[in-house]
Amino acid sequence: MTISFSSSDASVDSVGAGNPATMPAGAGWQNTNPHNLPAATVIGSGGTTNLYLGGKVLPTIDQTAGAYTGDIILTVAYTGN
Repeated sequence: MTISFSSSDASVDSVGAGNPATMPAGAGWQNTNPHNLPAATVIGSGGTTNLYLGGKVLPTIDQTAGAYTGDIILTVAYTGN
């Protein structure tokens, strides 16, 4: 099953606010493109960064009903800064 992401299907909360709608200004990125997330972000003082990802699944007309699972791969690298 295909998953489609729009240009506003991701939010990055770099302060661990727990809700992208209540993040303070400068605490991350709201409603951004998941295919073009920022190359770098600073992890919040609590040591937490939350990534919220939305999207739309596109089942075929003859898709069997049921629960589906799949992997979404996020690459994270510590740069030492």
